[in-house]
Amino acid sequence: MQRHAAHSHSTPPNPRARSLAAPALGALIFGMLALAGCHRSAPGQVIAVIPKGTENPYWQTVHAGAAAAAKHYGYRIWWNGPPAETDYTQEVDIVDDAISRRVQGIVLAPAQEQALAPVVRRADAAHIPVAIMDSGIALPPSAYVTYVASNNREGGKMDADYLAKLLHGHGNIGIVGVAPGSVSTVQREHGFEREIASRYPNIHIVAFQYGMADVAKSRTVADDILSAHPHLDGMFASNESSALGCVLALEAHHLAGKMPLVGFDTDPDLVRALRQQVLDALIVQDPYKIGYDAVRALVRKLHGQSSPARIQTPLHLVTPANMNAPRMQAVLSPPVFH
Repeated sequence: MQRHAAHSHSTPPNPRARSLAAPALGALIFGMLALAGCHRSAPGQVIAVIPKGTENPYWQTVHAGAAAAAKHYGYRIWWNGPPAETDYTQEVDIVDDAISRRVQGIVLAPAQEQALAPVVRRADAAHIPVAIMDSGIALPPSAYVTYVASNNREGGKMDADYLAKLLHGHGNIGIVGVAPGSVSTVQREHGFEREIASRYPNIHIVAFQYGMADVAKSRTVADDILSAHPHLDGMFASNESSALGCVLALEAHHLAGKMPLVGFDTDPDLVRALRQQVLDALIVQDPYKIGYDAVRALVRKLHGQSSPARIQTPLHLVTPANMNAPRMQAVLSPPVFH
């Protein structure tokens, strides 16, 4: 389980190049110069960046953003995460490893809000600051530097409204979710469900199953939903693995392009499905910006500066009708780490 305009991708200018023309700006410029001093960080200063998983292309874009921010501010990153987004135990072990390595700070995307909370407490006890990205954690904001993520509830609502429009306000729908306790995707699912319940009384959610952040499992549960509800009218998938599983299930049931499907996030296979109108809409995040902003906030903390407790990144509704617009092409084909 993150470009809609050029400034979303650009690296912030070096504050040292700014003019000292206006005395009234002195305090602001001083603070910016302090952060720019990170360019002189001693060799070996490392920030650990720990995603939920490493197999998904989404995380490759987060990696690209995090690496760009670290390079800009004179740090190196130690990138490490479990292959699967449901391997909570391995993610905990990786965070403990980062603490043992005495990294300067940690950027973490918690795969499960409860399972990762104790290890974040351990980092705090070791005086290693932690920035949370992508998905929340079951700790108060005072326990971490910032939380950088999209408004996932709003994204779920956007998908609900678009699917309801396609269904003309009537029908039965099924949901393929991701995993219990994955805050970002649970928020999408709740946002979708609540929007349907509050605004569309003639649309009924008749099935909800988890694909456990795995394409094959998502296809299996989508197959089950389609078989159990032969008169289903539409589907919602709350991340890219669940969306791709739904695409494969619709194709197997000869319903591709016939039953409305809306999803969340993107990868090349989903872009092809969107172009072929097997998918009717995707809510696309800005994972590059999520990675960049999380590292930047952590660097600010390391240099005695504060950041907002919550940094929100943009969402985009991409459809077959608008996907060729330059703005949408940018979010559908984000940079990835090589």
